[in-house]
Amino acid sequence: MKSVFRIIGGVMVVSFIVGIILLVNYYFSWMSDLKSDLQLVDDEQKKTLGKAMGKLMIMICVEITLGFLAFLFFLLGGRDSTQIVSFSNNQGNQYSSDQGGVDNITKSHTSVKSIQEVGAILEQHFDLQHKKMEKVLWTVANDLEAVQGAIFLTKQKESDLKIIELFAGYAYYLPESKVLTYEFGEGLAGQVAKDGRLVNISSIPEGYISVISGLGKSSPTNLILVPIKNEQEKVLGVIEIASFQSFNQKDELFLKEVALLLANEIETNKITA
Repeated sequence: MKSVFRIIGGVMVVSFIVGIILLVNYYFSWMSDLKSDLQLVDDEQKKTLGKAMGKLMIMICVEITLGFLAFLFFLLGGRDSTQIVSFSNNQGNQYSSDQGGVDNITKSHTSVKSIQEVGAILEQHFDLQHKKMEKVLWTVANDLEAVQGAIFLTKQKESDLKIIELFAGYAYYLPESKVLTYEFGEGLAGQVAKDGRLVNISSIPEGYISVISGLGKSSPTNLILVPIKNEQEKVLGVIEIASFQSFNQKDELFLKEVALLLANEIETNKITA
């Protein structure tokens, strides 16, 4: 459907340009015919008419230009405010549906190597589990050229209340005394935990996420959230990655593979928030 709209839009732009050319050509032909019909022989009369027609032509060109610029800026403004959200919902068991996921990533893609690096990190011994997760986030962020990342783990707060709690972060500004939690269904991370579906968002609102560095404060424009699920499709946590670049299908496959490795790590070592 998008390709059809692009073709129609291209035809309309070409028609608009051709129409302007024909209009200018017709204007000069019309002016000559008008002089001939009025039988103007005096040079001063011709100059006076020419000036009047010139002013009229300038006004027409200005109006056409303003209309074109208004249309252009309208399109650009609509593009900036557009929010593209894609959902990925695998049918059946996540392990079986993603089997061979690494093979679906081009061999030359750096993600293949990064997946191996994540696996190697998880096999290492760390005194603190959240430090291991932070190193995983660093590897993921480096692969995706991301500027911020977080890993949330599921926590049973009450009998019927499930939450996810921030367990590890990369360039994530949060005071040590503060604990960040979301109920299942609350916010984007909580909704991903509830639905168990990957969410890929482009053109997120300005200020929704902030990255603070020595160069100042900036806001990433793209966000991807991936559920961490075990073989029984139980959500054990959520990976959240923010970037100034959009995430493609290979990035989604890469993060799904990372989520599988994390799910196995969480269950094997009984990691909790």
